[in-house]
Amino acid sequence: MFEEHILLKFGDDRAITTFINDLSNLRATPNEKFKDFNSRFNKLLHKILDTSKPRTNVQIERYIFALP
Repeated sequence: MFEEHILLKFGDDRAITTFINDLSNLRATPNEKFKDFNSRFNKLLHKILDTSKPRTNVQIERYIFALP
């Protein structure tokens, strides 16, 4: 837990770029439960620093696009 907070606060830009790319490429699997996909999406989104997160409307678009 402490390590996650340190990485989120002081992580390098390459990690942020990787998380944003992962968020863009995230897709729900055909048999995945909605709550499981939602959890995966939010976990990945929370790894991105607030200052680097996509705007809310972009987050929503990526979320919807990732659904089957």
